[in-house]
Amino acid sequence: YFYKPQTHYGGGSMNNSVRGFFLILTVAAAFLQTAAAADFYVSNFGGDIQAAVDAAGSGDTVWVEDGTYVLSTEIHVTNAITVRGINGPYAAIVDGGSSTRCFRLDDVDCSIIGLGIRNGYVGGWPDDAGAGVYCDESTLPVISNCVIEFNVADPYENCHGGGLYKGTAIDCIIRNNLATYGAGASGAILVRCLV
Repeated sequence: YFYKPQTHYGGGSMNNSVRGFFLILTVAAAFLQTAAAADFYVSNFGGDIQAAVDAAGSGDTVWVEDGTYVLSTEIHVTNAITVRGINGPYAAIVDGGSSTRCFRLDDVDCSIIGLGIRNGYVGGWPDDAGAGVYCDESTLPVISNCVIEFNVADPYENCHGGGLYKGTAIDCIIRNNLATYGAGASGAILVRCLV
């Protein structure tokens, strides 16, 4: 028979006081984390999506206003941010101009939401995959509610994933892309997508 004495402080058990303290601490931390996230609008960077992406830090959102953004080089995302079209994929369009990949995503926690992604191009090694969106081998970024179309991973150069290479696409339309393997998507997870 073991005796365990009960100790009470101020009408409640110490466990309840400690739980209350940690609950307040958790809510405060969540508030501070939310408050720390920032919004970056592409128009504030002269219409340069890459400049807005470079300025954003983990947890931030880059908002892409309506318009067609024709690229001269790919948009390279290296941190846990969201790049999001304000009014959806038919209003905010990223266009590779049939000369460059549209997006390269190198962080597992980055995401692209509500953008049109079109006319990306890759033409062989070392850029032999993902003309619309290329996701680094070790990551599975999320691409959702996007229209990925008219991207070409040169079929004469043994290329993969005209529209998307790797990553996770959710509720996307992936159409009219071209590649040797996986014209729409290669090595990607597709959830409720129209291909």
